[in-house]
Amino acid sequence: MRILLSFFFCLCLVQFGSAQPGRFYDKVLGYDNCKDCYFIVLEVESEAYTGKVLIENDDLQDFLSKTESLDRVRYREYVKDILINRRKVIIKNSYLDGDFLNVKNVSERKFRLLNESEKVNKIASRGCVQFLKYYFLEESLASIQHTESSDCKEFIKSQNKDLSLLRGEASFLKEQNTIVKVLFEWEIPIRMNHYSGWLVIDKVNFQETRNPNR
Repeated sequence: MRILLSFFFCLCLVQFGSAQPGRFYDKVLGYDNCKDCYFIVLEVESEAYTGKVLIENDDLQDFLSKTESLDRVRYREYVKDILINRRKVIIKNSYLDGDFLNVKNVSERKFRLLNESEKVNKIASRGCVQFLKYYFLEESLASIQHTESSDCKEFIKSQNKDLSLLRGEASFLKEQNTIVKVLFEWEIPIRMNHYSGWLVIDKVNFQETRNPNR
């Protein structure tokens, strides 16, 4: 009996753990015809490159609709399954173009290669709130050492505004890509405003946050 109860307890934990990222993936995959779609971070395997890439939701949907013949509903299910189960997207006929992975006759400059910034990861190791204060509120390294708030999603909610990445040192692709990767891992949706070129965290995604997991 104890073994049976332990099994069901573990099963409940697994289901609860998978529910949180599932909702996040629904959010970043859930917009159609968006001008500024959320970034997706996933792993690919190709002749030219194997590793993590970043791509905006509409660009990934366009790519998979052409290569896998997926409609919108099947696209979301397909990518969500890949993300939850940490599988790789197989890409054929690819070639490198600087910091991008291109696919012949299908996609150009859509897949951003993730060459991680040590500084961005070091700032991230201090915590999510400190990370946001430094990169999105332009606070100094000294000031972010001491913070009363530790709940990242509640902190975003408390700002009551969209947060834009304005720090000049993060204007380089390597730093931007690492920032996107870090936030994606923290389940914080982020997009690029294509008019300003700024990375943006939308406040609307956190207005109803009640039981955040960070």
